[in-house]
Amino acid sequence: MAPKIRVPANFGIEHINSEVHGNLVLKLKDGQEIKTNSMIMSLNSPVIDNLTTNMFQSTLEMDDFTKPAVDCFVEAMYSGEVDKLEKGIFEDVNKMAHVFDVSWLTKRCIKFYKSDVLQFENNSYDEILFACEIASRAHYILKQSYYVRLFVGNIASREISKTIFLQRYMADFSELSKRQIDMSLAVAGNDYNLVVTSLISHVAKTPSAKNLTKILFTSCRI
Repeated sequence: MAPKIRVPANFGIEHINSEVHGNLVLKLKDGQEIKTNSMIMSLNSPVIDNLTTNMFQSTLEMDDFTKPAVDCFVEAMYSGEVDKLEKGIFEDVNKMAHVFDVSWLTKRCIKFYKSDVLQFENNSYDEILFACEIASRAHYILKQSYYVRLFVGNIASREISKTIFLQRYMADFSELSKRQIDMSLAVAGNDYNLVVTSLISHVAKTPSAKNLTKILFTSCRI
């Protein structure tokens, strides 16, 4: 086990990619690599601690994530800050924080979601949809239901019309995944008629889609 040192802490980002200290190599897409120090990474992540200390791994495959996101993640491990975190890489960084069990970074991601992603400048559909899909995927993929509650609460506090949003979100009902139907139910809350109206409208236009009702009525509220 790595010694108990309180993180986040500033270990110095200048040591990233050090030829001397870089004994844990993160392998990215297209053959790119980032050399990190296993001790610094382990202090932040019990998962990495186990992989390096007990399983003797000296490389980690990170090709599921973009390089800017991995750069942000690594710099956070080294500096204790998330200066490079932005909307475009948020989901990847949040997923890494979750996968590697970096508890303090998971909390910072929640803070960023509230302070940046949910702060709609124009209350436009695209802004709301972006935040909605992040929350939906966080719940569905990472089992982080808190993001859904934050999104739904934000919609209510801003008095954004759930009816108008759901009409657009569910416009092409046959193309919605179970994840998106579950999210629609979460947004609707007790107003199930909002979802049912969209379903009825779609079935009326597309009789062959009647089997989609089975998906809707077996979906559980988030």
